[in-house]
Amino acid sequence: MSTPTRSLPASPNLEHLRKQAKDLQRDHQNGRAEALGRIRDFLPKLSGAGLAEVASAVVSRTDAQLVIAREYGFASWPLLAQAVEAPPPPTQSLKSVIEQGDVTAITEMLQQNPHLRDQEFGWTDHKGRQRRITPIRFAHARDQLASFSALRDAGADMRQFNLALWNNAYNLNLPQVKRLLTLGVDPNRGMAVSQTRLGPRRYDVVNALIDAGAEFEDGPRMDIHRGRLDALERRLQKDPSLGHQLFEDSLAGQEPMVHLSGRCTQRPGFSGAPATARGKHRQACTRPRRWLWRPDTDLLHHWACDGLESRSSRGYAGLRNVLGFLRVLVGEGR
Repeated sequence: MSTPTRSLPASPNLEHLRKQAKDLQRDHQNGRAEALGRIRDFLPKLSGAGLAEVASAVVSRTDAQLVIAREYGFASWPLLAQAVEAPPPPTQSLKSVIEQGDVTAITEMLQQNPHLRDQEFGWTDHKGRQRRITPIRFAHARDQLASFSALRDAGADMRQFNLALWNNAYNLNLPQVKRLLTLGVDPNRGMAVSQTRLGPRRYDVVNALIDAGAEFEDGPRMDIHRGRLDALERRLQKDPSLGHQLFEDSLAGQEPMVHLSGRCTQRPGFSGAPATARGKHRQACTRPRRWLWRPDTDLLHHWACDGLESRSSRGYAGLRNVLGFLRVLVGEGR
């Protein structure tokens, strides 16, 4: 049988299919080339015939219905009729209303069959791949925000989107972080990992998570993560001792805001570090220096060494930002 050229709609109608067969028979009688080609391709008794032979042949209504059935991928008209008249499986009905954005129908279906909210169904993605997908992932793939919200509110599994937020917060992908937050993903899922990242790009990600309702402890530590130099300066003016307090550091346990022990961390490969140091390891050097809470210590070395050496505008901007923090933390008397 020839490869099917059509797919049944979400709600096929048998009378409409009968009309297609009637129209095909009429077009054959009128000698339309498109109809002659379809009949030659899908009617077994005329397979391989020339168009002139197809035009002169007798094509009954039964023949026309067989052509329609085979175009839709069915071996016979009765099999097509049986498939159309049978009620579609619930998952296919849910898939259809998701694609239509019919929130009322989605809600009613899930009230009657709550298990449908996480039941996978077949789907062909934009690359033509056959996949199994959950309803809420399908709504996201089809960019149906109303359907997505209805499924989320019904308790659909959001774990994949929680992981997606974690990954995009880790990679400081601000547009995707904002998109996932718009979908209602819990902003707390990306809060901790965003604070392990270095550089000023993390400020916008952390602030976006907070604006979406993420929980955080207001204080000098978060001023640094949010890039709020003015707020940090006001806190230190009120209480200079904050510069020496210990804070929980997600990278290295407890670290002080300003360290005066005569040690600093140094990136291997730059002055003060042993030549044998490699990779991500940090070595202590004896050059006295005051330094920021650890993530911005690394950030200082990243921008000051890598950024200036490459003479990139991004490096200069980051260095200026870090030096601003240093100016606040190492002010007079601190």
